[in-house]
Amino acid sequence: MKIFTTFLITFLITFSLIGQEVMFADNFDDGIASTRWEVGDVGGTNVYNLGFDYVAAGIPAAPNGGGLGFKLAVNTVEPGEYSEILAFPKDKEFKGSYVLKFDMWASYTVGGNGTTEFPIFGVKKQNTNIPADSGPEFAFTCDNGSSDDIRFYLDGSEIKFEDDSTMWAGPSQNDGNGEGGILPYSESYEGNTPGNQWLTVEIKVLSDSIYFDVNGVTWMHIANTQADGNISMGLLDLWGSVADDQQFTIYDNVSVTKLTSNVVDFNEINAAIYPNPAYETLNIDVEESSTFELVNSFGQVVHRSEVNGSSKIDISNLSKGWYVARLITDSGDVAIKKVIIQ
Repeated sequence: MKIFTTFLITFLITFSLIGQEVMFADNFDDGIASTRWEVGDVGGTNVYNLGFDYVAAGIPAAPNGGGLGFKLAVNTVEPGEYSEILAFPKDKEFKGSYVLKFDMWASYTVGGNGTTEFPIFGVKKQNTNIPADSGPEFAFTCDNGSSDDIRFYLDGSEIKFEDDSTMWAGPSQNDGNGEGGILPYSESYEGNTPGNQWLTVEIKVLSDSIYFDVNGVTWMHIANTQADGNISMGLLDLWGSVADDQQFTIYDNVSVTKLTSNVVDFNEINAAIYPNPAYETLNIDVEESSTFELVNSFGQVVHRSEVNGSSKIDISNLSKGWYVARLITDSGDVAIKKVIIQ
C-alpha cells in the first residue's frame, strides 16, 4: 500500500507540469535533418535515412503530422552479434524538467518467425558512445515475441524486472514469449502487439522521477538520479539474425519541451469534487467549461468528459482504489486532487 500511495503522489506531481518552452524540435520534413543529428552504429549491416518519405511508401501519416521521417534498419544483410544505430541531436544538453515526445512506427512481418529488434531511446546522455554507457534507456519489441518484451538500461547495463520491481508501473515485463502471459501494457495500442501502427511516446523527466509513456499510458517509472545530458533515439538487435525488408523503425515529430509548474487547487478556481470517498457517483461543480479526467495508478485515463456548472459522473464501472482527478479549464488552469472510489 505504501508503494502504491507513493506512486500516486508522484503521479500527482507529474500532472502538475505544463509544457512551456520548446527546447528542440524536428519533423524531418526540410530534408536537412542530417545537419541536426549525429548518427552512429555498431555491429552488422545497418542503414538509416533522415529524410525517408514514409507516406509515399504506403505508411499513414503520423498522429502529429506526416511526411518525411527518420528510418532505421539493422542487420539488413550481414548479421552482427549485437547491432545498433543511435542518433543524438548535435551539441545539445537538456536541463531541468522536460518531456521528450515523438511518434514511432515499428514495422515487422506478421506471421513470420518474430523479430529480435528493439526501438530504443534515452535521456541524460553524457556522450555519443554506442552502445550507450550513460543515462537511462527504454526499449521494447514490436511483436511481443521476446523473452523480455520491455527492457530498461541504466548506464549501459540492463536492469531486469526481478532486480527492481518498484520501477515498473504496469503488471508485467513480458508476455511469456507468446505462451499465454499478460501482453505488456496492451491498453496503449490496437491489437495484441504495438508494432505496425503509430505510437506516440513520451519520456517525462522530472526532478525526482522519469516516466515512460506510450499513447498516454505509463509503461514504466524510475528514479531520476542522473546528471543532465542529451537525448538519443535508435534501433538495436541483440542477436545476430538478418532482418527482412519489413523490419524497420521510423521516428517522426521529435520534440523536447521544458516543463514548469502550473497547478492550482480545486478551491482556487471555485471548483469542487465530492463525495470523497465516492461510491457510484462523483459530483463536479465548476464555474467555467472544463475537461474532467480520472486517471488510475497505471497512468490510464479511465474517464474523460466535458463538464460545466454541476455535473454527475457515473463511476459504478470503475474498480475500487485511489485515482487522480484532473480538471482542465478552458482558460488553461489545471487542478488535481486524489480521490478514493469504494
